[in-house]
Amino acid sequence: MKSVSVTLTGAFSYTGRYIGQELLRRKIPFQSLTNHPRPSVFPSASIPVAPLQFQDAPSLIATLRKSTILVNTYWIRYPAKGITHETAVQNIGFLVQCAKQAGIQKIIHISVSNPSIDSQLSYFKGKAEAEEIVQQSGIPYTILRPTLVFGKEDVLLHNIAWLLRHFPFFMFPSPSTCLIQPISAEEVGYIAVESIQSYTNQVVDVAGPEVLSMKDMVQKIGHACGYPRPMYSTSLGITMGAVRILNTFLRDRIITEEEILGLLTNHLVSSQPSLGRVSFTGWLMQEGSSLCSQYINDYKRFFGQKN
Repeated sequence: MKSVSVTLTGAFSYTGRYIGQELLRRKIPFQSLTNHPRPSVFPSASIPVAPLQFQDAPSLIATLRKSTILVNTYWIRYPAKGITHETAVQNIGFLVQCAKQAGIQKIIHISVSNPSIDSQLSYFKGKAEAEEIVQQSGIPYTILRPTLVFGKEDVLLHNIAWLLRHFPFFMFPSPSTCLIQPISAEEVGYIAVESIQSYTNQVVDVAGPEVLSMKDMVQKIGHACGYPRPMYSTSLGITMGAVRILNTFLRDRIITEEEILGLLTNHLVSSQPSLGRVSFTGWLMQEGSSLCSQYINDYKRFFGQKN
C-alpha cells in the first residue's frame, strides 16, 4: 500500500475539512492540494500539503502518484479575480487528466444538487459540466450532490444570524415558499469517505431529513440566536438592490443573484431518499446561540482585503 492513499483538494476549506476530519478519524492517511492553508484546522505536521495549481502538469501528476484516491472539493462560489465558473470547469478537467496519468484508481467528486447542462445559472451548469468530465474520464467515480451544507463554519448561516442581530427586519425575494433541504457537514464528510469502499460508478444526492421553506429557515435561525425578526417578501429587484448596498458596505458577496435564483427554483432540495439523519432544527437548538457573534467576510477570506 502506498504511504498516502488519498489526495483531498481543499482540506482546509469548509466541506473539505469535514472530509479530512473523517479521514483522520478512520486513520486513513491523506495529503491536501490547496491554495488556502488553514494550519489550525488539523495538526499541521500530520497533513502533507501541496499547492493546487493548474499549470504545471508534471508536478501535479507527481503529487497525485502518491495516492490511489482523489477526493475533489475544488470549485468557486462566484466569479472573481478573473476566475469564472467556466475557468473552474477547465481546471477540474486539468486535474482529472493529471489524475488519470498518475494512475488514480477512483475519484470522489463533490458536486451540487440539481446540476444541469441546460441551466441558465452558470454555477449549476458548470457543476454539470464538471460531472461530465469525471464521468468520461474512464476512472471509477462517485459523484456526491449535496444540498445546503450546514455546520459551525457555514458562512450563510452565520451571516443570516448577523443580519438578524443588526437589522430590525429580514427581506427575501418572493416566492418565500422556495424549499431547502439542509445536510450536515459531518454527514457529508462521512458519506464521502464511506464511498471510498465502493468502485461502482454512482451519482448520489446528499440531503438531510428536513425540508424547509426559506422563510422557515430564517425564522428558525432568528429564534435560535435570540433575534427573531419580521420577515418581508419583496421582488427580486428590490432584494438584490438591498444586497448590493450591503455588499458595498461590507466589501463582500453576501449572496449572489445566481444563488438567490437557485433558491427560488428549488435547486437545494432532492427528489431522492434522504441520506442524512441530523435535523437542522435540532442542530440549531444546540449551536444557534453562537451563530450571530461575528460576520464572516467570505471575499476577504479568499481574495484579500478589498473587492
